[in-house]
Amino acid sequence: MLLAFFVSVLYMVLVEYVVHRWYMHDLVGGETFVEHAIEHHREGINDDRHLLVFGRSMFLAWVIGSILLLAVSWWIPVTLAVTMLWWWTSWTLIHRIVHGTGNKIVLAHLLCPWAFLVIRHHRIHHEHPGCNFGAIFIFTDLFFGTMKL
Repeated sequence: MLLAFFVSVLYMVLVEYVVHRWYMHDLVGGETFVEHAIEHHREGINDDRHLLVFGRSMFLAWVIGSILLLAVSWWIPVTLAVTMLWWWTSWTLIHRIVHGTGNKIVLAHLLCPWAFLVIRHHRIHHEHPGCNFGAIFIFTDLFFGTMKL
């Protein structure tokens, strides 16, 4: 079960980065690229539908991952579902705080103890959209060389 947890977290870490960097910030994303990189970044639209763009993409990756990882262990899709729920709740709270559409800072810090780092990380991402793609797992930017402090 511990292995299932680590595999599912590793999967989420990589999917979060790949979806944000190469799908939401690249023309290959089509409508998703327009909704995220153009409307959300350039036009400053911060309503919740921009949370749905990321969530929709991450959910699809979760479904695909669950099916593939089911071959390894039935525990992995279960832990992946729990990880996805935690990720979505944490990211929604943090993203609303960053963009001034929410104020549940205490809950965000309870769910994600490093929320203060994520908030700063995401604000820099909006100032410099070519860096800081990690949404909750910000250390991926260190690994891929896209971290801006």
